[in-house]
Amino acid sequence: MADKAAEHLTTATWRRLVRENDRRHCKQLAKLADALLAGRKYAHDIVGNTAGFAATMFGGPRIVQSAAREIARSIPLPWDETMIATARRLQLTGVALCVVAERELTTCHCFVQLAKSETRERVAAILTTSVQDWTHLAAYPDAPAWR
Repeated sequence: MADKAAEHLTTATWRRLVRENDRRHCKQLAKLADALLAGRKYAHDIVGNTAGFAATMFGGPRIVQSAAREIARSIPLPWDETMIATARRLQLTGVALCVVAERELTTCHCFVQLAKSETRERVAAILTTSVQDWTHLAAYPDAPAWR
């Protein structure tokens, strides 16, 4: 896993992260991943609310407004996969830093964040995927928070 994390960073950045390997780095990576996933939800909310507003402007009853809002929120946005993959890579980089530092995973902010948002099987699948190939991490989005 550490090898995959290193592949997506410059050698200098990876070496510095490992050399300084401070728990705060993992915590900050987890916060950033969380912010990306929350931003994704917020973007879906904006699109949904805009569709609901448009339905209002055309005189649609409340049920049509609600339907428009819910449908628009559920449609994938062009940047969804990028945000998901970036958040997962940040989390897995944090996990790799904790593994390199031989920390208990139960104290690893990125691992705990991942474990709280996913089932045991999905965490195992994400970790397995991270060891093999990070290009498929977008296949593991967070729970659909916009619903």
